[in-house]
Amino acid sequence: METFSRETAQQLNPWYVTGLVEGEGSFTFSRSGNHMGLYFAIRLNDQDKELLASIQRFFCGIGYLYPVKAHASDKGKTKAACYYRVTCINDLLKIVEHFDNYPLEGLKKRSFQVWRKMVMMKRDNFHKNHSDKLEILAGELSSISPRNQIWHS
Repeated sequence: METFSRETAQQLNPWYVTGLVEGEGSFTFSRSGNHMGLYFAIRLNDQDKELLASIQRFFCGIGYLYPVKAHASDKGKTKAACYYRVTCINDLLKIVEHFDNYPLEGLKKRSFQVWRKMVMMKRDNFHKNHSDKLEILAGELSSISPRNQIWHS
């Protein structure tokens, strides 16, 4: 079984990254008062944490890896997982660039399109004067897919 290395990450096919995100990624946001945070994330089984590390290297080291402990919930027991998350606006622009060049084709394409608009608005500080438009996009994004959830801090 091959393990992932820095060389493997640099050689990852960009279309593979897009396909992985189509199945396991999310374009999300959170709100706390007037602040809205935007997030790109991939969550995989803990056994695939090295794959997530290679994805992080593919994106030139941006974002963070977080362990998620196994726990019991009302929906049953969850397994240990690893979570790759990008939150910094300049880093999110790199994520946008990737998906502009290697676009999603499935259901997640629409989520990305709405989320992309939110990233661009935040980049341009548009949200400060037009929070109502950002709220409309947030509502649209959360209605597209159950994985695009609103978190209140």
